[in-house]
Amino acid sequence: MNKYIFLISALIISILAFVSCNSANNGVTSIKASNPVNASATETYTLQEDNNPINPSNIFNLNNEYLIVINRADQGVFRVYNLPELDYLYSWGRMGRGPDELSFVSLSQINTTSSGLLLLENELAQLKYYEVTDTGFVFKKKANLSYPSKKQPFNNLIRVNDSTYYARYGYDKTTDKEFIALRPELNEVLFTFGTYPGGSDLTGPARSQKYSKVSTAQPQGELFVSFYRHLNRFKIFNYEGNLIRYISINDDYITDDPSEDYIFRTIATSTNEHIYTLGVFNTEEKLSQDPDNFTPIIEIWSWEGKPIKRLKIDQKIHRFAVSDKYETLYGFSIFDPSKIVTYKLDL
Repeated sequence: MNKYIFLISALIISILAFVSCNSANNGVTSIKASNPVNASATETYTLQEDNNPINPSNIFNLNNEYLIVINRADQGVFRVYNLPELDYLYSWGRMGRGPDELSFVSLSQINTTSSGLLLLENELAQLKYYEVTDTGFVFKKKANLSYPSKKQPFNNLIRVNDSTYYARYGYDKTTDKEFIALRPELNEVLFTFGTYPGGSDLTGPARSQKYSKVSTAQPQGELFVSFYRHLNRFKIFNYEGNLIRYISINDDYITDDPSEDYIFRTIATSTNEHIYTLGVFNTEEKLSQDPDNFTPIIEIWSWEGKPIKRLKIDQKIHRFAVSDKYETLYGFSIFDPSKIVTYKLDL
């Protein structure tokens, strides 16, 4: 009898352990954010080498070979620097409607590939692939990216791998899914995934605004992460859209109860080893009244969702790129757009 009681007890314990593990994996996991440490810029580089005005909108590290600054301009749209020296190489790209010009390019939705950049012509729902060399951009191919029920331009298009792209699902009222997965030239939806935290409490633009997010994909194409702007939470998915981790951040840095317009993070980028975010930790109202009133926090996370390091940096940067190879962060500020500042990450 004791033998049978022991076996039944062991079976019950194993079942409870199995249920517990799956509940933890499918539910929200709370983690403690690391304490910020002060970080000072190590170098400052001037971007005015060719005497053209600089109005940067974004910045990319291309395979640890080039740092590319996206310039809001009619010509010289892409400014290319080598890495790690940051020597200026050239500018490329002219906005227009000619055969060799760029039209309707979403400069905020540019993705990198193994050899170059992927540009989205949002109005045309078309991707253009360019190889980047030491002397210029070489056009390689173009591909359509759409689906039959598409009504709005793509929002936050992310390249996961050569055959799969994710985008926010937009304002669709018929679904509670957050993301849509697409394949170039397929003209149909691969799958949808991610469920809004509030379920069906809101629909359309109001829901999209409340649960707006910043996202990035692991360059090797295995994982995808999305941080909510107005919630101190993030989700990690695999390339098939399955939820791997849903994490709520317990943060001593935030002393007040955040209001609905409180912004946690505005930028997310990644390498194969790490996830990087830029946190502003302030309200939209305060930032609109005084855009200078924030202290940027750079956060470094593992792809398991664990906090690695938190840097309270001394420059008010608004966009940044990172290189794990050189353990360097490169950023610029809209308050001083002619400069790139760097920080050593010491990972």
